[in-house]
Amino acid sequence: MALVSDRDIETLISTYLNDLPILSKLDRYHQGQHDAPFIPRHANAEYKLITSRCYTNFMRQAVSIPTQTLFVDGFRTITAGTSEPAKVADGPEWLAWQRSRMDSIQASIYSGAFVFGYSLAVAARDEKTGKARIRGISAIKSSAIFDDPANDITPTAAIEFLSQPYYREGTKGDYEEPGRARVWGDSHEEIIEWRTPRKGHKSFTRVSARLHGATECPVTRFAASVDLEGRCIGIVEPLIQIQDRINQSVHDLLIAQVYTSFQVRTATGMPGMVKQEYIFEKDIDGNIIFDADGHPVVAEGVDKIGPDGQPVLAEVNLNAANMLISEDEKTKFGVLPGAPLDGFIESINLSIKHFATLSATPPHYMMGSIANISADALQSAEMALKRKIDLFKVLFGEGWERVVNLAAEIDGFSSDDFMIETLWRDMEGQSFARMADALLKLKELNVPAQGLWSMVPGITSTQIKQWQELIDEDPDQILSSAIAKAAKPDGGSSQTQDVQQANADPELE
Repeated sequence: MALVSDRDIETLISTYLNDLPILSKLDRYHQGQHDAPFIPRHANAEYKLITSRCYTNFMRQAVSIPTQTLFVDGFRTITAGTSEPAKVADGPEWLAWQRSRMDSIQASIYSGAFVFGYSLAVAARDEKTGKARIRGISAIKSSAIFDDPANDITPTAAIEFLSQPYYREGTKGDYEEPGRARVWGDSHEEIIEWRTPRKGHKSFTRVSARLHGATECPVTRFAASVDLEGRCIGIVEPLIQIQDRINQSVHDLLIAQVYTSFQVRTATGMPGMVKQEYIFEKDIDGNIIFDADGHPVVAEGVDKIGPDGQPVLAEVNLNAANMLISEDEKTKFGVLPGAPLDGFIESINLSIKHFATLSATPPHYMMGSIANISADALQSAEMALKRKIDLFKVLFGEGWERVVNLAAEIDGFSSDDFMIETLWRDMEGQSFARMADALLKLKELNVPAQGLWSMVPGITSTQIKQWQELIDEDPDQILSSAIAKAAKPDGGSSQTQDVQQANADPELE
């Protein structure tokens, strides 16, 4: 099979450069570096300081919540053409997964997909060990091309940019030092040097190439959502406008809080105090005379006269420590009330609710208030999030199944005689008591005990595999022992479960 064509590599480079501005903006918003709200052109330093404190980054919360609910716990294999029951995978696929430390790395792939719309995962042969390893690639450092971008998860070619071109000073003027990139195709993995594209010039040079060991491009796309035009839209992009609206509302609240929310004392008809200038006593030599405490001795005080020839009035210091006194009976004192802030707070809360609605995030996750909310109301509020998570599991599960198949191929194993299903860990904080009751009711309906094992809260694929090895023993006894063990304080954190049960039971509120 041939190397990736020059045309495809040029397309990969140009696509990356075209997408980089928007991807950089998405990354910036996720990190909390938002566009500044509107401020007057001639704002002073105090105003700008207040503006710098108005940013409230809800983007990270919108990304972290679904990321924390996704965790691949293993894979299940089904032998093709037989009636043999599915088994937890412990073959080359799972070995490649564990070898790559994917238990901890997988979260970064989900997070990248939510921020940029997609992430890439590559199964490649390690140069030191010769074994397949899986790793993630950020969209901001890569690009890929597909035959059918709406339906394919494996591209025809992909590129990872290892370094950027830069200019350095030479004897004949500045010149561009090339960057480096890694390219994957159907059969080969290449290293290239690339430069900023210029009309009429080739933008890259091939450095090296080797067979990657897979039957197709070993890169897999993990997209948060894909439309029929092949556009990948994550969580951050649709929320940018609402995030800016929240920042503007918080900014206006802070400005109002500083400049208009305090009471102002007033005085009308009060004669102004004239500033005084002092004349100090001097000796016969013209030197100022000081008293025993070291203070100059005042001879007399006179009114300070300004440039216009009129006396200069002293400023009135209006603060809580001062009292205004006037000897003129016509003087009237008053108070200007502070401006109410309720409207600003309501505007912020409304924008946060809009943010939660568009991101399918329960509002109490964003606002931190769950007072007087029943368990049924909480479950209803979280239903949209649960549906979104279920969709992500379907989309990402297909990707992981392809990734581990590619890893098995690279390690020299065939993947044509079996099918793989991704097993997701249940990350929901369910009441163990309710779950145990549900399992017993299902058992009464003659559901096989083996089918209930994966529903036990906190169970792992390793534990299920151990149970499978003990299948010759009484399955009912195994299930009962697992439930009893999980309910113990040392095995199932009964204290935490009691709290979860209390929170989930409306009668206890």
